[in-house]
Amino acid sequence: MPYSSGKEKYMSQVLIRFTPGFWNPRDGQPGPYHLGIREEGVLAGPRSIAVDKLGNIYILDTGNRQIQKYDNKGKFLNSISIDEGKKQTGYDFCIDKDGNIYVLDTSPEISQYMDYLDVHGSRFGLTPYEIRKYDQQGVLIFKACFPFSRDWLKETGIIPQKIFVDHKGNLYLGYQAKVCQISLSAGKSDLLEPKEIIEGVPNLNDPTISFYAAEQIGDKHSVRIKKLDLQGMGIRSFELTVMEEVGSVEFLGDDTIGNVYLAVTKHERVGGITKYLREIRKIDKSGTSIVVIDNFPTLSTFGCKRDVAIDIKGNIYHLSVEKDGAELIKWHKK
Repeated sequence: MPYSSGKEKYMSQVLIRFTPGFWNPRDGQPGPYHLGIREEGVLAGPRSIAVDKLGNIYILDTGNRQIQKYDNKGKFLNSISIDEGKKQTGYDFCIDKDGNIYVLDTSPEISQYMDYLDVHGSRFGLTPYEIRKYDQQGVLIFKACFPFSRDWLKETGIIPQKIFVDHKGNLYLGYQAKVCQISLSAGKSDLLEPKEIIEGVPNLNDPTISFYAAEQIGDKHSVRIKKLDLQGMGIRSFELTVMEEVGSVEFLGDDTIGNVYLAVTKHERVGGITKYLREIRKIDKSGTSIVVIDNFPTLSTFGCKRDVAIDIKGNIYHLSVEKDGAELIKWHKK
């Protein structure tokens, strides 16, 4: 079980226990999913969670082709349909400061984008991803294609598994180490093109536009966390050391007083077997860890790829999806 330590203590609270369903409906195995049922407290393939500036919690439910919205106490508010006529839609999403929602779809219907692909389509030519923007009520504002090649992935080192937005509404695709800024092509309303490649991931709450990046230093037990501006110049940095070997560090967000929240994946070998661990850290402006939630669950094997979100007050939300069910858990200061 996860536990909190450090100068400040956090406690956990289960906000929602989602309706149990089936892992595989064909064999009747119990599990967390209900395909085809769009109801409060029902999931059919959660991929990501996010929190807006008001503390509302959003869950991207790929299997039921919707985004569920809850308040910070777990009360269901509404659901937003992202149905594109497919069995599943949406791979990741993010929310800007105005509450607009951006959905990344890695398998769109390519026939609408054939002008931007070669004659063979995505199998031999460019791979098309689609990004759709919805307003707070779920009204589609635009959808556009972002085509890319395997060569572009190799050249840039971009892993386009997550979508990010900064304080000014600029969009980025990438992962933990680096992102690529993307924007609509001149004269096109349905074509996105790559711009700058930037180290780190953007910080939504910073009006000046900044990014957080991590790099290993010395042995495998220490990393340097850097806050960078748009030009890659350093704004601040601090070092983090853990007992186990560090696998990766993910920037989760910051709060209104400048504390930074990180998810640290670690691994250690026990009896010849590698054991993977994760912890959530809250770090103050001096670089001191004031909260450590250790023994935190690693990313679920059941489909949820962005399972932790932070609100501007420093509350931590975790969407726990296991074979026997799913829960939304809130960690907050005692």
